[in-house]
Order: sequence, then structure tokens, then C-alpha cells
Amino acid sequence: MNNEEIYYAQFLINHSHGRLDCNYKTAARALRPTAQYGLSEQDGEFVFGEYQDESGLPPPTKEEILNELEFQQRFCAYWQHFYDRYQSYPDITVLFNLLWDAIDKDYIKAKKSDFYKVIKHINEQYPCPEGEPPSRTNK
Repeated sequence: MNNEEIYYAQFLINHSHGRLDCNYKTAARALRPTAQYGLSEQDGEFVFGEYQDESGLPPPTKEEILNELEFQQRFCAYWQHFYDRYQSYPDITVLFNLLWDAIDKDYIKAKKSDFYKVIKHINEQYPCPEGEPPSRTNK
């Protein structure tokens, strides 16, 4: 996961659900991050109330919102494991202490260390999906 993907995942984190979350509102917010508006969905159409955007862009179109939402859904499906791992890893201080102990004890093979075992367990619990991560151009 690169910095851009991490930033986007942080944008989609729904702390109350403990998951990456996407919907037509997150899609609109991603498309017009500086805009202020109310947004509702009525009969398959998106209705913007009191729309103002300091960048001067008009409200996103239905097609733009649906395209962004489709990307967000693929993004969330692919990267959820990363967020699950983040939620499950021990505190960074604990991890660094485990790593220090492994180095200090002069382990020849790091796979014998508690640091490795803790990370391996979590990574196996939340495996990486197959294939390439989604981009706005691959479907």
C-alpha cells in the first residue's frame, strides 16, 4: 500500500463500523473535497442542496458519482485486509520491543522471533487478496 492508497483508505475508514466504507456520499466527497452541500438520493438521482465549492466546480454528475462509487467498492474489497491487520496488530511499542529482542538475542533466522510470529499470525488471519490492487482504470 503506497501513501496515496493509505490516505484514501483513511478517508474511507468508518470507525463506528470498523471497516472501510463507501457509499454515494463518500463518492461525492472524494470528487469534490472542498465543496459544502447537502446530498440525498431520490428515485435513483442525486440531489445537491445549497451546493458551494470554492474551486468553482459544479456538483458531480450521476455518472461521475457512480464511477467513483464503483472504484471505492473495488478499493474497499481489495484493501479491507490491510485495515483489519492495522486493527489487530499490537501497539507499535510492543512490536519494536519484540524486534529488538530478536536482534539482541542474535537470532540467525528471524522466523524464530516473537516479532515474526505475531506479524505472521495476523497476516495469515487477514491475507492479501490475489491480483493487483484496483485503480481507476482497471476493472
